[in-house]
Amino acid sequence: MKRLVLLSIVSMAFSLAWAADPSAHYTPFQKGLPNPKATKPNNTHSIPGNQRSRSSRSGGLQKQMIGTAGNMLSVFNSKCHQLQADNTTNAVLFIHRSDIIPNVSTSNVAQYRYDLSRDGGATWQISVGPLNDSADNVSINGRYPQAVIHREASQTSVDSSYIVYNGSWHSCGSGGGVCPWNGQYYGTGQLSGNHSTFTQHRDIINNQRVLIGTNLVESRTGYFFNLNQDFVAVSSTVDSIMGIWIERGIWDNNTRTVNWAYENKKINSMPVYDANGAAVSNALSSPTISFDPTGQYGWIMMTGDITNDNNFTFSPILMHTTDFGATWSAPQQVYLENISGMFPSPSTAPNAGKTILGDAEIFTDSAGNPHIIGIVTSADSTSNQYTYYEFQDKVLYDINLNLASSSSCGWQANFLSYVNAYAADYTVAQGTTVAAAHEGNRVQVAGTTDGTKYFVLWNDTDSADAVAQQAASQSAGSDQTNIFPNLMGVGVDLTIRKITNLVNFTAGDSLFGGQTCPTCNNGGALTGSIYPVVSTNVRIASQGHYNIPVVLTEPDYNQAVFANKTDANPARFWYCQNINFAQTDFVNLYDNAPPTIVTAGDDTVWMRVNTSYSPPVIDTAFTCAIPYIPVSYSTTVDTSRVGVYSSTWTATNPANGSSASHSQTVIVGDVPKAYFYMQLISGRNYNVYDTSVSLPDSLHSFFWGDRSARTITTPGNRNTTHNFAASGNFCVVLTVANRYGSDTAVRCVTVSGINDVALDQNISVYPNPSTGTVTINFADEMKDGAKVYMYNNNGSLVSAPIEIKANTAKTELNYTSLSAGLYHMVIETAKGNANKEITIVK
Repeated sequence: MKRLVLLSIVSMAFSLAWAADPSAHYTPFQKGLPNPKATKPNNTHSIPGNQRSRSSRSGGLQKQMIGTAGNMLSVFNSKCHQLQADNTTNAVLFIHRSDIIPNVSTSNVAQYRYDLSRDGGATWQISVGPLNDSADNVSINGRYPQAVIHREASQTSVDSSYIVYNGSWHSCGSGGGVCPWNGQYYGTGQLSGNHSTFTQHRDIINNQRVLIGTNLVESRTGYFFNLNQDFVAVSSTVDSIMGIWIERGIWDNNTRTVNWAYENKKINSMPVYDANGAAVSNALSSPTISFDPTGQYGWIMMTGDITNDNNFTFSPILMHTTDFGATWSAPQQVYLENISGMFPSPSTAPNAGKTILGDAEIFTDSAGNPHIIGIVTSADSTSNQYTYYEFQDKVLYDINLNLASSSSCGWQANFLSYVNAYAADYTVAQGTTVAAAHEGNRVQVAGTTDGTKYFVLWNDTDSADAVAQQAASQSAGSDQTNIFPNLMGVGVDLTIRKITNLVNFTAGDSLFGGQTCPTCNNGGALTGSIYPVVSTNVRIASQGHYNIPVVLTEPDYNQAVFANKTDANPARFWYCQNINFAQTDFVNLYDNAPPTIVTAGDDTVWMRVNTSYSPPVIDTAFTCAIPYIPVSYSTTVDTSRVGVYSSTWTATNPANGSSASHSQTVIVGDVPKAYFYMQLISGRNYNVYDTSVSLPDSLHSFFWGDRSARTITTPGNRNTTHNFAASGNFCVVLTVANRYGSDTAVRCVTVSGINDVALDQNISVYPNPSTGTVTINFADEMKDGAKVYMYNNNGSLVSAPIEIKANTAKTELNYTSLSAGLYHMVIETAKGNANKEITIVK
């Protein structure tokens, strides 16, 4: 079965439905999808590093309840950055929508509040605000808030720092129906909680043709970026993403606010069709942004297809800045097919191509290099519905590019983890049994402020349970769904090129634990990690210890039974205190790609026997991380004998043991020797076998002696067949050649027919040998005449054909101009041909 992987449709349909009414719901677009089956292959390919070891943190998940919200419309979108840590002040900030405060008539869920820890997440000040009290949940309806901590370099206290927030809003009230998003709702406030410092403002963007704003970041002090999509609802069934909006904000130190400007980047993406051939959307979704520690180098990455090449897969699409985000490059598509280190397309999946599955994230390291963190699987590259094959491997990769390396060092994929299951539904719309939001693996990345380490967290059903579910799901014709997810994580140290083991952080937790075996029923009350929100910044807990702030969501917490997990009822948020890694955890090899070997010289060379062979110089062997790798050499070349030999250079990546080799083919040759033999098939038809030696490669030519055209064969297909045109005695000449010379071989054969023997006996040629003058005598007069051809031993015609008149018994022929040697006379008559060997002496 193939399942749709349309994140653009996911985000659009979800955004529109929820913009109107908390009771509205989103269902993934699957109408009219084809339903072919694909068998999951055996894992015969090898992914460098294989599966990382799994472990769970001792003592289980440690968490603390923090704020609440009136519904789930704070956390559904994983691209909204709601959680951030600041190492200088030891602060952690989480923004969310308001809960309904008892006995406060003005409180409503459209307002934003924040939770603040001043001691690294140990204790919290809850639900500070509201930040935007003008939001009335009717004409001003704020949703999906984001926030970062803005701190001037001279500031060292939390309370003197500011929250910079940004959310999406609409003006359709809280009733039913579908309406568009208006644009951005943004403001600031001092983290002391002083309400007089709170600012709020609303912008209408693109005439209300946008989606949910995401990816709020501070690239360098006082400079902010956010992304949105240029969205057009063409009809009730057709949505178009025309490009992205880059939102730039600059801190105004006088007003203590951020001034925002908006730039539209049009991107021409390919249309997506349903099973009936109707266009339903564009292959473009999930923009995300990241900067290096200086803020000068940045990347915008989205997934989709912007190349009209009939290869319908979701690829990373990148835009790059080198001037602090003032200008951006044109979008470029990164093709996954030939990236070094990535698994091969499974052969059991027809028309398979590699595709990004679900959302991916971009991380920019300290050198300004991009790292695309995403799950890759196999897609039907011929289907313009952009579907993916079920029952195929799903692998989390770091797809990265080293800009400072050699020009031949391109994109490579570093293995992070296998992924067992893809997506599931975790909450239902109130009053229904349908999903409130369809959730993928929710890949999120947190990086250190110096850009040397990053940590990736995602939801995945534990492998033991997934295996049993997979078998049951596959027999039912459906892929494994991520119904019991645990929060998984790995860390990468780009300085020492090491990766941690895979950690299961929520296993066994009484609330958020996913079921970890098919029969033990040991999942938590929510049966999984629900809508995790991960900080983009890592807390440095102490020297060599890294803490990743994470918030998990408990939906509908006022219900005694969690089975329904209704989205429109209040949600409660839990801060996870021990999502930790230590420097000693970086124990596995990160670099997966084999070395690249660069040589000078041709891949195939010829040399004359008994001459000396000098192998070409190896220029270098390297990986994107290691500039010089030693190369070993082996050869089988023997210049004393004709033959085909090889020289091989091998380089091994010391980081992971993967090897690459380069071979040169060496052909040792000499002047060829021509040999062949013939074997009668039947009648005048013969098999002809060329057994020439010393590697003739430039010419294999057969002359047949019966006036048929020459036959030219190839070195790889030297044997042939020939059906002689007439009976008689024919001398076949083979000429062979190579770059060192040529040689000929002659073999004469008597081709018999009904009158052949009598004809040959009735014609005599004398004297033989002669000095060049010979007489042809016909025992019977030639009533129809004859024609005489003279060929040399190489099969070439050496004189003009001589006509013999009808009714002539004897004719004298003059070949005195020919040099001494053996010649072949072909006498062509109405009754057949006769062959005579003539020797001329001088």
